[in-house]
Amino acid sequence: MAWSWYLANDMQFYVISPLFLVSLYWFRDFGLSLICLFFCITFASSGALTYAYDLMSGIGDLDLNSGLPVLFSNRYLYINT
Repeated sequence: MAWSWYLANDMQFYVISPLFLVSLYWFRDFGLSLICLFFCITFASSGALTYAYDLMSGIGDLDLNSGLPVLFSNRYLYINT
């Protein structure tokens, strides 16, 4: 059941989504700022992981064994939320 990692991913999004949705409904500017902040945190953490583990930034490098881009077989970036 290698695909079951996505169930945990969906649950995390389900739990955190009210934070964004309620803030967007009641305080539009604050909600948009919160979403922008989380996007920046996501981009910064992906960049830090790419730098720390010397990963390729992009999906141009193919894994010759599976034919998939290395990004999809990477447990540091793809599988984490």
